[in-house]
Amino acid sequence: MDCRKEYVKYAKVFPLASVFDLKIPSKWYRRVVGILEVICGLAMVFVPFHKIKNAANITLLALMLLAVYSHYMVSDPFERSGPALVFTFMLGGRLVVWYQVSK
Repeated sequence: MDCRKEYVKYAKVFPLASVFDLKIPSKWYRRVVGILEVICGLAMVFVPFHKIKNAANITLLALMLLAVYSHYMVSDPFERSGPALVFTFMLGGRLVVWYQVSK
């Protein structure tokens, strides 16, 4: 499937669009999500500071929750939302492990 066509559907169900009565262009929605994923992923791999890693983790977790919500709202099959669910649990698990180790 073409990612550009899919993001047209996802931009329509973006939760803050209805709250603030905004129309988000799917092109910019796709770009911002992609850029945030790349930056946060690189930060989690290469930045040695835990505060930055945790901020990146929380940002990615929020993006994955948004992805799961978007897939649900457009009635995508489970095969499409499965990877977002897996990454949601992995990122959540990383935060739980970090919290337990830091105590």
